[in-house]
Amino acid sequence: MIKKITAFLLLLLPVLLLAQYDAPLRIELEDAKDEFNYHLANAGNNGLFVAYEGNRISEDSINWVFLHYDTNLQNDYHFTLPFPLLTEFITYKKSDNYLYILLQKRFPKKSAFKTSLVTVNLQNNQYNVTSISNLTNNQLVELFVRDHEIVIRASDNKSDSLFFYDCLTNTLSSYQCGFTFSVEFCELDTFNHRWLFGLYSKPDRRERQLLLYERDYLSHHEFVQPFPASFPDNSDFIYNSARAAVINQDTMLIIGTYNTFQDKNSAQLHSGVYTVQLHISSFDSAKFYNYSTLKTKTNVAFDSEVNNNILNFQLFVGDISHNRSQYTLATEVYYPEYNNNYSYNGTQMYNYQTFVGFRYVNAYVTTFDAGGNLLWDNYFPFSNLLSQQLTKRLSVEYLGDEALVFYPYNSYIIHTLLRGYDVVERMASIKVENSNAQDKVEYCKNPEVFRWYDDYYLATGYQYVRTKAKNSKSKRYVFYINKLQYK
Repeated sequence: MIKKITAFLLLLLPVLLLAQYDAPLRIELEDAKDEFNYHLANAGNNGLFVAYEGNRISEDSINWVFLHYDTNLQNDYHFTLPFPLLTEFITYKKSDNYLYILLQKRFPKKSAFKTSLVTVNLQNNQYNVTSISNLTNNQLVELFVRDHEIVIRASDNKSDSLFFYDCLTNTLSSYQCGFTFSVEFCELDTFNHRWLFGLYSKPDRRERQLLLYERDYLSHHEFVQPFPASFPDNSDFIYNSARAAVINQDTMLIIGTYNTFQDKNSAQLHSGVYTVQLHISSFDSAKFYNYSTLKTKTNVAFDSEVNNNILNFQLFVGDISHNRSQYTLATEVYYPEYNNNYSYNGTQMYNYQTFVGFRYVNAYVTTFDAGGNLLWDNYFPFSNLLSQQLTKRLSVEYLGDEALVFYPYNSYIIHTLLRGYDVVERMASIKVENSNAQDKVEYCKNPEVFRWYDDYYLATGYQYVRTKAKNSKSKRYVFYINKLQYK
C-alpha cells in the first residue's frame, strides 16, 4: 500500500445534509488581522497547550490564558495566571512528565526584567508558576530539560550564555568562562550522567574553535568542565557548525558543516558536511563530505563552482534526526533577497534597496551510519519559498527504515518518502484543509508542520480566510491547528 499524508477527519452526521463535507480535525482561534498572539506548546501524547494574553487586571498586570487540548483537539481544561504587563511567551520544553513554559517581561531597563516558569504536571494536570529572580538576560531563546533540571540558553549579538535552574530548590547558576562563545549543541548523555555542550569560541573568524564541555548532573556541581580531549584539528577546513547524537555509553556522533576557507568573505559560508566520533575521552579523525561530491546532484546554476570543488553556501543547519542506525542532518541553502527601488527628490534620481526576505533555494539531506560514514544523500528543492524569518523549514522523521521529508508551503505540505537513495513516494503536496468547503484562504503566515506523537502530525499557522458558508463571518484571520495522520 502506498503511504501518504491524509487529513484526520471527523465523521459528520449526514442527517439533513444535501452534500456532506468531511471537515478536518481542526481548531480555529480568531485573532486581530496580521497579529501573532497565540503560542503553541506541544505536549506529545498528552495533547497540546495554546497560550495567549487575556484580560488586563490592573494598571501593571495582565492575565495569561493556557488552553489544554487533548489528542482529539478537544479543549478539556484551561487555567489563567497573572503576569506583569509586557510579559512575552519565550519558549517551552517537554520532559517525560512535565511541560515547562518560559515567559519574560522585557523592558529597556535591565532591572525591570522578570522571568517566569510555568510548570505543568502532565500526569495529573497540576500546574504552578515560579519566578526566576536572578535571570535578567533579555535574550532567552532555548530550553533543555532533565527531570527537574533546566538548562537555559540565552543569546545576543556577541555571545551566548548558559544558565542552570533547579526547579525543586528554585536555584539558578550560570556558566562563567573567559571567552565569548555560541552554543552549537546541548546533548544529554544519560549513560554517563552528564550534559555535553559543543561551544564555538569566537576570538576571530579565521581562528575560532569548537570546544567541548561537560557537566556531571549527579555530582550537583555548578561548574561546566572542559572535556579532556581537543576537537580534531584540520588546517584545510574551518568547522562552522556541530550537532550531536548519543550512540551508546561509549560513543557519541557529531555531525556538522565545514568551510573551505577562501577569503574573509567566505569565512561564514559552508562547503560540506563532516562527521566525527567522540569516545569517552577522545575523538576519532574527522570525515569530510563536500557538497560537490554528493551523489545527488545540485542545481545546474552551480555547475562551474562544482567543477572547481569550491561550493560555499549560506546555510540554516537543522538538528539530527535518527532511527538508531541512520543519522540525518538537513541543511537548507538560502540567500537574503532585496528589491531595488528608485526615487526622485526633485533634482536627481537615486536608488536604494529594501529587504524582501530570505529566499530558500534547496536542502541537502545527508545520512550517516553510527561510524560517521555516508549512507545516502538527497537534494531537496524548495518551491519559491520566501520567509521573513530565518528558521528551519525542512523536517525529517523516520518511519522504521524510511525517511519522511516534508516542509510547509503556504497552505500546503510538500512531502516525499525515501529509503536510502530509493524514492518510495515521489514528491507530492497535500492541502491543509479548512473547516468549511466554502472557505478560501487569501494568504497564510508562519506555517509549521511537525510530529505530534506516533504517526500524527500538527499543521499550524495563521490564515486570512474568506467564506460563503452560512453562520460564518465572511472574513476572518485565524490561528489554526490541523491534526494530520501519516499512513
